[in-house]
Amino acid sequence: MTLKIPKRSGRLLVWLALMLAPATPHPAPPEGVRELAPQQTAPGEVTLELSLALSPDWQLTPDAPQSVRLSVRDPGVLKLTPAADEALRHPRFPLSLPLTAAPGRTVLTVDLVLNLCRTDGKGMCLIRELRLLVPVTVAAGAASRTVQVTVPLSPP
Repeated sequence: MTLKIPKRSGRLLVWLALMLAPATPHPAPPEGVRELAPQQTAPGEVTLELSLALSPDWQLTPDAPQSVRLSVRDPGVLKLTPAADEALRHPRFPLSLPLTAAPGRTVLTVDLVLNLCRTDGKGMCLIRELRLLVPVTVAAGAASRTVQVTVPLSPP
């Protein structure tokens, strides 16, 4: 979805949309749903590393809010810690979130609303809405304690 609006107005509109959005899970974004590669991690304290793969011509809009919402199909397998909840209020990328993990399988859903602008000064900004599904297996003996999620962002 590409919108050409003045930067100042765009920031206000995005802020209003985020403040008025319901706290419950929202329907799939217009750009659809992408399933990412399965991840495996050990039980206990783990870290979710969330990074953006931005085209060199684009950047996050300075001073515009970004939104990241996480949900888990089986919260008995992965749980957000209070520190993770706090970090999600004002996300900065790359984002590192502490989680607790118990043996089992689940799907981590990452819903994002990102405000992007071109870096070439042409004044084009847009809002990207994405939903990523990450299958996660928590197993004793797994080598990693990190769930790595890279958000694929391509230009419109």
